[in-house]
Amino acid sequence: MTNAIHPKLSARLEARISQETKALVQKAADLEGRTLTDFVVATVQA
Repeated sequence: MTNAIHPKLSARLEARISQETKALVQKAADLEGRTLTDFVVATVQA
């Protein structure tokens, strides 16, 4: 997500995770048709 598209967004979150965990989260995002960022944010907000 860029600030040009979402001007209210200015905070950034980074996390160190294993390749296996990233692949699992990416697969879940793909299954829902979301970007990785959108999936993580929606999951945390749920």
